[in-house]
Formats: sequence, C-alpha cells, structure tokens
Amino acid sequence: MAWVQIHLPLMMSLTALGIGVEHAIAEAVAHSLDPFVVWVLAGSMATALVSIAVTDFATARVVKENAGLRRGILRLGFAILPLIGATSIVLIEGTGLAAIAILAFGILIQVPIGHFVLEWCGRK
Repeated sequence: MAWVQIHLPLMMSLTALGIGVEHAIAEAVAHSLDPFVVWVLAGSMATALVSIAVTDFATARVVKENAGLRRGILRLGFAILPLIGATSIVLIEGTGLAAIAILAFGILIQVPIGHFVLEWCGRK
C-alpha cells in the first residue's frame, strides 16, 4: 500500500521542481535568485528523493531484495544534498544557473552510485 501512496508526494515534488526550474531560468539572466525559488527547488528535490527511497524500501520488502534497501538508504542520504546546496546558494546569493547545476549534480551522481550498489549486492 505504501508503494501506491508514495506516488502522490513524488508527483507533487516533481511538479514543484519543474516550476522551480522554470523560475530559476527566468531569473538567472537578470539577477541573483530569490531565496524562495531556491528553497522550492531544494525542497522538491529532497522530497522526490525521499519518495523514491520509500518506494525502494516498499519494493525491497515485497520482493525480499537487499539492493532495494541499500538504494533506499543511499537516496535518503542524497536527499540532504539539495538542502545543503540551497543553503550555500542563499548565503552567497548565487544565480539560478548555480542552483540548477547543484541539483543536476545531485541527480547525475545517483546513476553511477545506483549501478555500484546493484553490483555490490549481486543484483539480489
């Protein structure tokens, strides 16, 4: 049941992330990014990662898979990165492109780590 219910916060966070990216791009050319937009980007990214981690936990419990548990734990750990990045952007009054770059790095780094976890667990 958790697998089904967790998709609502996931979809809401992905929608908020898209809106935040749109505002960040629009404001990137003119001046520094509004702190509210930075926190929308970071909060929606963190919420999406937590939602995906809960989905991994629920799936791993059903199919009795160790890799799903480890992937979920790593995603919970990575959910902190956007919040740290947002804090640094707000403190240094960074641009929208810096915010998007930090979020993109947070997304892209998960691909090799997810692959490593699957290899580490022997895909079981």
